[in-house]
Amino acid sequence: MNKLVEAYKNKLAIADQAYGQTHNGATLSESKKVMLATLLNNVNKRMNEAFSGSLATQRSGMGEWKKFCLALTTVAVPNLIAEELVLTYPMTSIHGYVAYTKYSYGITKGDAVKGTVIRDAIHGFKNIDPNYTSRAVVETVTAAADVELGFHPLLNVRLVGAPSGAEIEILDAETGHVKITGVSGQVRVAYEYDNEVIPQKTIPTLVASIDGISLHAKARRIGVLYSQMAAYEAKNDYGFDLPDQLSKQAVGELAYEIDTEVVNLLAENAEFGQGIEFNIACPVGVGIRDHYVGFLKVIADAKTIVYKKTQKVRPNFMVCAPDVEACLQIMEAYKASGNEKVMGPYKSGALNGMPVFVHPALEEGTFFLGTNTGDATATAAVFAPYMPIIPSSLIDWPDGSTMQGWASMYDLQILNKDLLVAGRIVNEAQIVETHAN
Repeated sequence: MNKLVEAYKNKLAIADQAYGQTHNGATLSESKKVMLATLLNNVNKRMNEAFSGSLATQRSGMGEWKKFCLALTTVAVPNLIAEELVLTYPMTSIHGYVAYTKYSYGITKGDAVKGTVIRDAIHGFKNIDPNYTSRAVVETVTAAADVELGFHPLLNVRLVGAPSGAEIEILDAETGHVKITGVSGQVRVAYEYDNEVIPQKTIPTLVASIDGISLHAKARRIGVLYSQMAAYEAKNDYGFDLPDQLSKQAVGELAYEIDTEVVNLLAENAEFGQGIEFNIACPVGVGIRDHYVGFLKVIADAKTIVYKKTQKVRPNFMVCAPDVEACLQIMEAYKASGNEKVMGPYKSGALNGMPVFVHPALEEGTFFLGTNTGDATATAAVFAPYMPIIPSSLIDWPDGSTMQGWASMYDLQILNKDLLVAGRIVNEAQIVETHAN
């Protein structure tokens, strides 16, 4: 991938400049450069192939057409917010695969059952038994005069939750045999064994295996149709290029739909966290700025929910409805991006350093927090572009109509919804009760 970045460094420099103009001077991240270089290479190969076969007679027009398609990719793709919200995994084929490692218990020890997945690169820790690697064991056995416990030599034993009069006695510490009396059926036994002596008959183990998510790029397509006469009139009488305007509208429509699909996928998988709600109505006698500081506590609670579920990361971005952004702008902790050149979803600013994005598709009063670290281990979803937004050739018909098609191909899949949490704002009058002396 570094070779591709080097090969397309001039176009990436142009993309960086275009991105900065719409993102208040910000620069492209390394992952976005890799994505863009991959897509530019895909377009380059596609254009070479398109003019090598049946269209070879039109090869004289290849240079300008190819430059146009590459220039469009250079400017249009970096301005998607998709790459900033989810993992971007550019594909060089219509099919792709995100591989990751998962770990499971290799043997049963107490409540830790063989084959139980305890961690994978995407979902983090789960089903962890804190005693798995220690000398402590708690297991369920059937009471009898001679019971063999799973691990030995035994150091000590006791019954857990057994009725009065139940007893346990070590018969043979080396072989793990005990005697349980005064109770019948299944009982819980807590014990310690010598896990330092060698050789060990059994030892706790982890089993690693490879799993993954299959990707398949799907298409979005749109066509533009206009009259040659209308194009001539627009240029001659009004001074604007109708084909250029229609091209920008088609690209804008595809970009808007891609970003909207990403945001909707995240919003649909973000569960509303308990207590993640902020009442924007100020209590009597409290200033609005002082009151809105309480919203930061709600955000901190939302981050804690994600951390408790995953035990590895906290959210690092926020997406909100426009009316939520209006509330954020009152807060001193919020720094606006100053970007007024927006169309559709956009990066609004940062709340205590956390990027905030606005999308009008979200339900009024709602927001969600998510995590995107740039790799599959801690990202809520994956956006896998294969073919960037590119056009077909112009076709002129005898009746004076002109047609052109625009298309993009990509896949989008959720990876780990535990990395998302949603909340809302409400506006409910806060009544202050008073009591007479």
